[in-house]
Amino acid sequence: MMISEGVKVVIAFIQGELCDAGQDTIVVACHGIGYEIQIPVSVAQALPDPGNVVKIYTYTYVREDALGLFGFLTQ
Repeated sequence: MMISEGVKVVIAFIQGELCDAGQDTIVVACHGIGYEIQIPVSVAQALPDPGNVVKIYTYTYVREDALGLFGFLTQ
């Protein structure tokens, strides 16, 4: 995985069962934890049906008032 120098990656990807999929958010279950991940429309259109395994590359964003994950199908 290519990571830019100086960039800290907290969660590089999550692989697990796709539990729920909306237009801009999914939930992926991995080892008993359900990760809610925001996704663009292009990812939502390419996802398999819930119950299938997915691998989502993530970007962790941290703000003063929020912590979250953005998900993508490629790095």
